[in-house]
Amino acid sequence: MQTVYTPEVKQMMVDIKGLQVITNLSKNKAMQLGKDADAVVHLGIRRTLYNVQKVQDYINSRTGGI
Repeated sequence: MQTVYTPEVKQMMVDIKGLQVITNLSKNKAMQLGKDADAVVHLGIRRTLYNVQKVQDYINSRTGGI
């Protein structure tokens, strides 16, 4: 089953595809953004999620809250 990401659904955590959709970035740039925002959560060996609130806070701090 494929996960559908829509703006109406407020998710606390997303995988890399969800982070790409939210930020409109490539996979590598989205991964770097998650790392820079300290939003990476490793669940097991192969599962990585990103804390959406931390990413939003990081972007707001870098852009002055625009």
